[in-house]
Amino acid sequence: MRLLWNKEDVNGEYKAIIDLLKKNCNEEVKQFDTIIACDCLFFKDFHYELIHTIDFMLKPNGKAYFLQPLRYETMNLFLMKLKESNKFTFELIENYNEKVKFKFILFLSPHNLLYIIL
Repeated sequence: MRLLWNKEDVNGEYKAIIDLLKKNCNEEVKQFDTIIACDCLFFKDFHYELIHTIDFMLKPNGKAYFLQPLRYETMNLFLMKLKESNKFTFELIENYNEKVKFKFILFLSPHNLLYIIL
């Protein structure tokens, strides 16, 4: 299954997007219990389409997980649009794993050294 967006339909009527989605699927469009989206908020022109697509593809009581770096405020813009949509409730979890957090801080450290083992 491919995720299709119609650029001319930004912030407008979403019927064209769903029609394209159905037309380009070889099978009946299914809804999912869980959707995992990684690093897909960079293109802010498509935030509304992404929200609508997730809403269309997610089963009632399903969960969508977004794994997203804090880059150029795109996540904050997306969360504002998500809140405006009134389609979902959401929770922002910034430090979900201490080991990952530690490695990230180490990576950002000016004293970060790369050790090469020969």
